[in-house]
Amino acid sequence: VRIASERKKLTICFSDIAGFTETTDKMESEDLTQLLNHYLTEMSKIASDHGATIDKYVGDAILMFFGDPETRGIKEDALACVQMALAMQKRIGELTEVWRDMGIETPLR
Repeated sequence: VRIASERKKLTICFSDIAGFTETTDKMESEDLTQLLNHYLTEMSKIASDHGATIDKYVGDAILMFFGDPETRGIKEDALACVQMALAMQKRIGELTEVWRDMGIETPLR
């Protein structure tokens, strides 16, 4: 076993739901769990499709990065991150209608 370190330039994305605490106050725990699981699953698919490494989930937040273990190059990693973030925003807009149909008054943003 060899322990070594290597410095790399990463592009980091932190995704967090706006007003999540206020939303949780208005929902039953089962509905909240279903909503959060749906949201995290959808966003994780997008992250994976764009080549992000998901580091962790922290409540309603997702910490992702580009550039390790593989990199396309610093500029390309940053561009992939921005494209991913835009795809996430687009998808959450689409999901708003689904969530409203489920009776969720305040969809996630």
